[in-house]
Amino acid sequence: MGVQERRAKERELRRSAILDAAKALYEQYGIDGVSMDRIAHEAELAKGTIYLYFKSREELMMALIAGEMDHLLQALERVAASKRAPRQQLLDAVKAFYELSQGSQFFYRVISQVNITHVVGKDHAPSAVAEHFAQQNDRMFKVILGIIERGVERGDFHLAHPAPYVVAQMMLCIKGAMVILANDMMPPFPIPKLQLDTLLTDIASLLIRGLEHAPASRPSKTT
Repeated sequence: MGVQERRAKERELRRSAILDAAKALYEQYGIDGVSMDRIAHEAELAKGTIYLYFKSREELMMALIAGEMDHLLQALERVAASKRAPRQQLLDAVKAFYELSQGSQFFYRVISQVNITHVVGKDHAPSAVAEHFAQQNDRMFKVILGIIERGVERGDFHLAHPAPYVVAQMMLCIKGAMVILANDMMPPFPIPKLQLDTLLTDIASLLIRGLEHAPASRPSKTT
């Protein structure tokens, strides 16, 4: 191994150590309870070294989100490549989303409690991490869009709105449910205690049933 290769490997190992330390701290103390000083101490590195890899706490957090999103995208792309019917693929996609949220408390907290625009930082020039994050969001949207469009081609789904709008509706419903449960924002009237996996599956099933029924035709206007 040459000098440049060895240095590149050492740099990647150090970057991974920083991310691992940050994720462990975020999961233990929460998003707001972790500073760059604390991350540097956990990773056994100087604070200045952390800033050689990540320009800010927000960029470090975004890199962590991107790592979690990679796992989710791999799962979603396996779902989309399966031979299952589009209806089941959508349910499997929701299941993959739920399983990742339960396997990573950091991911769950970010999805359900953090205003992502504060992390991305719209007022700053896009970094490589931010661009990667944007590409991941685009890929995720296209995977779900492909499932919806396949359902339309098979005659399983009947859309009253353009397919991208339908995908946005589904994503907003799923994210909204996670935010409401995570922040204990349920309505005050008495309802049974809800489990997140059951709730997400029920929401997805309700939306899918809507896709499976042809929209009612609108009466023609008369003059």
